Amino acid sequence: MKVAPNLLGLSIGLLVSVLVIAWLVQQNCSLHSQLEEERRVLSTCRATWGRELSQLPSTAAHKHHRQSKPAATTARPLMANMQVALLDASGAIPMPPTTEFVLIEVGCSDRDTLDEQLLPTHPKAFLISLEPMLDKWAVLAARGTKQYHQGVKDMAVPLGHHHKRGVVLPFAVSPTAGMMQLHVSSISGCSSLLPQQERHRQWVSFCNAPLEERAVQVLTLSDVIALAGARPIRMIKIDAQGVDFSLVNATPKSALARVQSIQMELVRDTPTCAGKTLYSGPFTTCRQMLKHLEGLGFRYVGHTRDNEPRLSELKLIPSPDACGSSPSFPERKCEWNAYFVNTEGLYPTLRTEELLLLPESRRRSRS
Repeated sequence: MKVAPNLLGLSIGLLVSVLVIAWLVQQNCSLHSQLEEERRVLSTCRATWGRELSQLPSTAAHKHHRQSKPAATTARPLMANMQVALLDASGAIPMPPTTEFVLIEVGCSDRDTLDEQLLPTHPKAFLISLEPMLDKWAVLAARGTKQYHQGVKDMAVPLGHHHKRGVVLPFAVSPTAGMMQLHVSSISGCSSLLPQQERHRQWVSFCNAPLEERAVQVLTLSDVIALAGARPIRMIKIDAQGVDFSLVNATPKSALARVQSIQMELVRDTPTCAGKTLYSGPFTTCRQMLKHLEGLGFRYVGHTRDNEPRLSELKLIPSPDACGSSPSFPERKCEWNAYFVNTEGLYPTLRTEELLLLPESRRRSRS
């Protein structure tokens, strides 16, 4: 059967129209899907930006944030395990073979330190210093660059050495070892393992400026003495802010036998001073301390004035009553640096010039 030409043309045109419409519908659906996806992504981004922007303070709020004090938070310590010195097979600090005696400095901060006061005039002494405040320890440790390399930078120094005959270690010292909180004051010399007593803060007003608390590693005094090995310990200088006596009190007499002398702070038992300790904790009177130290073999031999130029130039000031009044101290002065010599140790009792570690020239001038 023959199809009329006009009918065939109409059929072909209709087929083409259907195909074109189908293609347009497909493209429209694809475009619609793409637009929907873009809307979804944009919506997600707007939500995210909105949350982030809402967390940013306004200009006024940001200005107030900068000026106001930070809110109190529970800070977590960021700790570092690192080697700070070398020990020999016996567990002692390696020392030059010419070393005759050891000095130990507990709580040295970064001023009036024995590496500058005594080591230059005592070439056969070795110093072990302990300072738990990391910033002060770093100041002392940096002195090693000057000692070994005359200050030339980017030169390595033997581990722990701030002097060719001394090491400085970032430890606190307490009756018990472990990790403890150090109460740091804005005046570093007022920092202590013990918190301050509110009622006696006015006694030393410049100490009344707490800065922060730090987690510090703690050794016992017995641990520190062991670092000296078998050599005699000429002196232990203790400035531990409130725990001076407790360090000695917790140390066995056998461990103290190699210690020839101790310098530590005492609070007098005068009416003005009795019981006025800046730090909390068990209170021991001056007379109780002296009695206990005598039981350990340490005899009080005098105290020293403040504000003397150098430790090697100090003069001992004996007092009939070590814990009472003294003409060398005003009544308002409650603390002094007391000296004790070991009369029952492994070594002969020190003479005065040996106790003060006077240079040979000073010894001759005093004789």
